[in-house]
Amino acid sequence: MAATLYNLIVKGCSISYDGTPSTGFKNKLAIIAGHFSTLGGFKSTPINTINSLRTVEGNRSIRPLTPKERDAVIKFQEEIDLSKDITQNFTKILTKNFIGKQVAMLSSLTLDSINANPMLCYALNLETPEDFLKFNTYQAIGRSVVTSMGYLVQDLLLYLKSADNFSSVRFSPCL
Repeated sequence: MAATLYNLIVKGCSISYDGTPSTGFKNKLAIIAGHFSTLGGFKSTPINTINSLRTVEGNRSIRPLTPKERDAVIKFQEEIDLSKDITQNFTKILTKNFIGKQVAMLSSLTLDSINANPMLCYALNLETPEDFLKFNTYQAIGRSVVTSMGYLVQDLLLYLKSADNFSSVRFSPCL
């Protein structure tokens, strides 16, 4: 995949959707995305116009968006920064999504969700409840951030690659 307007609209609206987008909504997004040729055109198109998209034969292109789907499209339209190109907008939405997920994870962290290993704590000589909590909290946060960062890097490579800029990317092993 590359950083195309089509992919930006589909991915951006999917990210803006509250919850997991249905297959039906993703299909609607694919049809909607195929109707636009500029970022500004998509950003400025009212939702009632999107709901009224027609085929060449005059048939409706999509069933009207549900209120939740409509909210996702509008939310993404508001996120688009016309001073940035498609690649920069992709980077912005993927990074914002990553940070939002990390904040949500931190906000939901509780004592019950910390998977503490008492034998490890003893071996590490964690003597106070504060030491025990700090260690286990840092471990929970670290695992989540590292895993999520991997998904962010994967999305960045997947959506931002192009024949021109991806061929120059060099990977080196971690030391």
